[in-house]
Amino acid sequence: MNWIKQFINRCKAQTPRVFRKVQYIAGAMSAMMIAVNSQAMEYAMQLPSWWNATAPYIIGFSAGLVALS
Repeated sequence: MNWIKQFINRCKAQTPRVFRKVQYIAGAMSAMMIAVNSQAMEYAMQLPSWWNATAPYIIGFSAGLVALS
């Protein structure tokens, strides 16, 4: 039962400064990648092959960082 109280206290505590910066940068990077991808699809633009190969991984990694930090 002690771990439940500790979990609740950690959820209510302020996020450390480093993790807030990680959340901000990773969130911005993920949002930028999604915006570029959606606009390219809307206008039927051909993106480079390296973009199509790495975009899902970068978006997933960035979103994961935001969730974990």
